[in-house]
Amino acid sequence: MSKVPSGSCSHRPLRPKDFHVSVVGLDHTEFQLLQIARWFFTSYSTPGTAWVRAFVEAEDFFGRKDGPRFAYSLLCVLQVMRRTRKSTFQYSNPACPNCAVILTEVERRLFLSLSELRQGRMGRAQTELMMLCEGNGLEDILIELQALVDILPARDMRHVPGKSREGLVRYV
Repeated sequence: MSKVPSGSCSHRPLRPKDFHVSVVGLDHTEFQLLQIARWFFTSYSTPGTAWVRAFVEAEDFFGRKDGPRFAYSLLCVLQVMRRTRKSTFQYSNPACPNCAVILTEVERRLFLSLSELRQGRMGRAQTELMMLCEGNGLEDILIELQALVDILPARDMRHVPGKSREGLVRYV
């Protein structure tokens, strides 16, 4: 994986373990869930109504039937992760097009664990989760992550996110 080019985002400094979303191998569903998760993260760091935006985006991306269900299941994963991690969770700003395509190290670990689990690679998923949760509570987060995987559509690499959010296909 190659790192994000230096200076590609003027909105926050790039950190050494940041990656551009296009090099990580997330499919469209995983990328959309990342964006939804970021709205939940925003509501944790700045109490307000960002969590509502998470559900609205989920409905926009996945439709009225599946969107709220996917968002709630993702929220359950995030709640377990928050209880198990001791360190703060750094995330990219979902409202900034430049930041939205940058994965922080912890975002990458969370969404690679989801991606690996969706591909049936339990060992790789567990490794990412162990690093993400700093060795704590793997069983609980794995249960919630598997519950999310069980309701998601099959991986579709035809709609891999590119270098911007422009032109991404939304599923309705």
